[in-house]
Amino acid sequence: MANVLILEDSADTAAALERIIKAIQEQVDVFSFSTYPEAKKALESDIRFDFFFLDINLEEGTSDTSGLTFAKEIRKQERYEFTPIIFLTSIAEMELMSFRETQCYKYLIKPFQTDEIYALAKKLLSHYKMEEEPQITVKKDGINYRINIKEIVYISAVPRGVNIRLRDDEITIKYLTLTQLMKRLPEGMFLQCHRMFVINRDYIEYVDMVNQVVKMTGCDERIEIGVTYKQEMRKMIHG
Repeated sequence: MANVLILEDSADTAAALERIIKAIQEQVDVFSFSTYPEAKKALESDIRFDFFFLDINLEEGTSDTSGLTFAKEIRKQERYEFTPIIFLTSIAEMELMSFRETQCYKYLIKPFQTDEIYALAKKLLSHYKMEEEPQITVKKDGINYRINIKEIVYISAVPRGVNIRLRDDEITIKYLTLTQLMKRLPEGMFLQCHRMFVINRDYIEYVDMVNQVVKMTGCDERIEIGVTYKQEMRKMIHG
């Protein structure tokens, strides 16, 4: 089920947004908040939000911009680096700043048109997947890359970083260790077979305990099994 967070000090506007979203798809949880502290507390919870509707100014008649501050808090979390943020505000002059500082998806000026919000929410919900493919985000040369975890065949330690071997590509990430990366991968999906290698169980073609190597599907190279990892490999083979 998709989760949508609305930060809007007008109860009428928040209710209108919720009605529009629910008209598209009833199986959506909409969380509405009127203050920054309430929204921030929700952001720090275990709920995974799929997109955000935010008002920049939560105290009409003042210079308040806590909605923009909240958007920056969203972007600080790795899981929300690419999540759509839509600003609905009466402050026209902050559009460029909002795009530059939060990479927002849309910046709409109040009063909004119902048809416009409906079309936008419908588009966002159409991209929502009930069972989204698990991904991780890694940074290389200052650029964030999203990697589908199921595409990872194996990971090897290289000088000052790791090399991630994908089905059809590979990427080297500096200043990241195997241990650090393993903590971000689904438990049980990957297995360390050597101090320098972590393999995806789904891509194991065969395990040769005599020669102490693992053959991975789609790769010519054979990965060495370290002495301290033999027992773990035998347990995997024999269940």
